[in-house]
Amino acid sequence: MGLAIFKGILFVLLVILALLILLIVVPIEYKIAGGYKNAGFITLSSKIAGILKIHFRYQPSESKLYFSILGLNKELSLEEEHEKPTIKKEEKNNNKKVKKTSQNSKASPPSEIIKSLLRKDFIKEGFGLVISIINIVRPEKLKINGNIGFDEPHYTAWLLAFSSAFNSTFNNFDVNIVPVWGEEYFEAEIEVEGKITIILIVFRALKFVIAKPSRRVWKKIYQHKKKSKRNNLNTSGV
Repeated sequence: MGLAIFKGILFVLLVILALLILLIVVPIEYKIAGGYKNAGFITLSSKIAGILKIHFRYQPSESKLYFSILGLNKELSLEEEHEKPTIKKEEKNNNKKVKKTSQNSKASPPSEIIKSLLRKDFIKEGFGLVISIINIVRPEKLKINGNIGFDEPHYTAWLLAFSSAFNSTFNNFDVNIVPVWGEEYFEAEIEVEGKITIILIVFRALKFVIAKPSRRVWKKIYQHKKKSKRNNLNTSGV
């Protein structure tokens, strides 16, 4: 009996581990659709190798979450819960915030850390990280359809010029805007499709963390924390 339970637990753990590996290594396909027609709405779908599927739908009238794991389907209805006001807890939280702000004001970062953060090589590494992540999560397809207008006609004209330039720059993106002249009007739909590989984001983040400019900053922060801790021990011992 005990051996059977152990095998069952081991099997569940192996399934969870396999799903985690799939989540990190296998590209996650995603599709986001949303818009506004008298009311806002949004749907989000993601799929991992056909094994794990998640679908989320939000409308002002209802919010639902669907997910499927290895063919097992489940539907959840998400409803907002109204919390009762707790004056005492809020007062305690406010007191904690005051204490935290006073502590933060005392422990301001030294000029050495600020100088390291403002170095050109560190800023270059950070900018490269942002660009790399944008390229990794960049959607493969984007489609926008809408009827949009502003009170000022020249704003509507600028929007048309922007959509035309956007379409000519990105081949996989399609922006169709029908102008509404002389009045403020908004009705639009947007669809975004793409893939995200988490392991690529992790590798790029690790590359940023171990880069020489980043190590210089981490070293300064570590030295500052070590010094402040030593000073606190000295003051408490007096």
